[in-house]
Amino acid sequence: MPSPKKLHNDMHCCPECNTLIQGYMKDGSLKFSCRCGFEGSLGEDMRGTLRGRVWKPEYPSVRIELWQHQAAAIKAWVARGRQGIVEMATATGKTVVGMKAIELCCKDRHDVGKRDARVMITCNSLVILEQWRSEIRDKMGLRFDDTNTSSTLITTIASGFTIEVQFVTMQALSMEYNAGKLAREMKYYHKHYDLIVVDEVHHLAAPEFRHAMNLPHDAAIGLSATVEGAQRRAVLKEYLGGIVFTYGIHDAIKNKIIPPFRIIEREASLTDTELDQFTAMSKRITNDLKKLALLPETQNFIQRLRRRDIDAPADVQTLSDFVELLAIAYYHGIKEIPQAWKDVQVLLFNRRLILENSENKNQAAIRLAIELGRNHKCLLFHMTIGTCNWLLQKLTNAGIDAWVVHSELTDQDRADHLAAFKKAEHGVLIAPRVLDEGVDIPDADVGINAANNTSKLQLVQRMGRVLRKYKEKRPLFYQLFCTIDAATQSVIAEVKNALAREIHVFREHVVDFEPVSKVDHIEIPTEWAESRDVKPTGPALTLHLHQRKTVMAKQSQDDLSFPPRSMKKPGHFVGLEQLPEKCGICGKSLFLDTYELDGKKEGWIWCHTCACYLRKRNDSVDREK
Repeated sequence: MPSPKKLHNDMHCCPECNTLIQGYMKDGSLKFSCRCGFEGSLGEDMRGTLRGRVWKPEYPSVRIELWQHQAAAIKAWVARGRQGIVEMATATGKTVVGMKAIELCCKDRHDVGKRDARVMITCNSLVILEQWRSEIRDKMGLRFDDTNTSSTLITTIASGFTIEVQFVTMQALSMEYNAGKLAREMKYYHKHYDLIVVDEVHHLAAPEFRHAMNLPHDAAIGLSATVEGAQRRAVLKEYLGGIVFTYGIHDAIKNKIIPPFRIIEREASLTDTELDQFTAMSKRITNDLKKLALLPETQNFIQRLRRRDIDAPADVQTLSDFVELLAIAYYHGIKEIPQAWKDVQVLLFNRRLILENSENKNQAAIRLAIELGRNHKCLLFHMTIGTCNWLLQKLTNAGIDAWVVHSELTDQDRADHLAAFKKAEHGVLIAPRVLDEGVDIPDADVGINAANNTSKLQLVQRMGRVLRKYKEKRPLFYQLFCTIDAATQSVIAEVKNALAREIHVFREHVVDFEPVSKVDHIEIPTEWAESRDVKPTGPALTLHLHQRKTVMAKQSQDDLSFPPRSMKKPGHFVGLEQLPEKCGICGKSLFLDTYELDGKKEGWIWCHTCACYLRKRNDSVDREK
């Protein structure tokens, strides 16, 4: 029998995760079992005490003790007039902060003699809304009955206080708003809300979802793991009041809110055919961008954007300019985009698909999932539904317990697959983006990200799926990358330390926290090398690093969902007498390298930090991305 732990006596809460739990009698003792894995018991002398204490609040309240950072988040939100965004790393308790805001809203109503409150909880996913219903049931003790629907909870607690909570997706709110119905015909917009809770609030920046904040309301709180991009932050500040509190992964590890974990990077090369396709696509993108920059409609489009944002690039000199201008158009709701721009967007997406569907990378994901899925609970992320289904078939054929969750399944099938994985002792759950946000699987201990999306938000969210504290687990997160030259895979053992330093920089830049493990302990499997006898050094080694940095930069640029920060860039060509000492993007010092290609020596000036490099061409230097 496990040794007893001190329970929150008045609340009957688990000492490990603070969830409300129920006791049961066995062998003369009062035993407790929580879904987080905690098991405890109390002897005869304590049983009467616990049974005699009953939770009878005057208004709906959170039945758990807040962590310090959760209390600080609520305090900051209240200080800003009960408007604003709480930015907290995944697995650090954003939902509890939202529920505490609901409690304060109910308290305000109670203190002025009111005995009711109306709350709206909205996000972009039905799965997340269902989890909110479950959390409110567990942590606030609000019970459901047959009179409640999937979108509305109305309940009256013992004191007589009545609360109405509506669970509605942003999509449903947008549809009703755009329908232009009369107020009496509206289901949501004709009501006044004491509080609006917007989970995964970064989606609210999308023009089609901003209507949610047109709901009549007194207070509003936004929740997100991270809010990326200047344009997105500006929109959210206008609608919700900006970010009032931030709590990152580094803080969570330091405070032991989430367990220490390891990130392991593994690489796989493109096949020769894939490399040819990637190269051809890149050349076409470069040529089309040059043509696009000279079109009259491009200048008109840019002038229109600069009237909205004075810091917008004045022309299209680089792919970064193109991406930034598109992001400005998106966040300002400008839909009239020149056709030539749309064509380049399609090319970028198609080039990204080459990396996403890389044969060697997908095979590497299968090998990892087979190796780990027999003894661990693994989450395998990919971009496309088709590939997720293909991975499921491969793992099932290999005898691995595996399930898939994506938007083409029915709601019931998704729920059944999630429930089966939660109950399993080991296996693999495969998903594209549906698991990025809000789905709680605390005992999953391995994450495998085979998607090439390098946005900070999705990396943090996907890591967060395996970072939730559960017993003594030590999570692992595998990130698979593509490289563009099959032959250079043979030199991985030689470049391990140099590559690890680059990965360290990339990790800090993209994920924004200091890794727990030391950089030189990063594991890169040498068995992936096609030939271990070839060990190029010097210029060839430099070439390998250049190629890897190029692909990582292109992957980042292809992700049009998250704009780069505003930046001033030098011209497309720079004369030798004008060579900069520092990178025009990040301001770090540049390095001069040379390598031999096709019998000719080429000079390269490049930045270790942001993947930008300048290539010497005759008497000028061409900025490459």
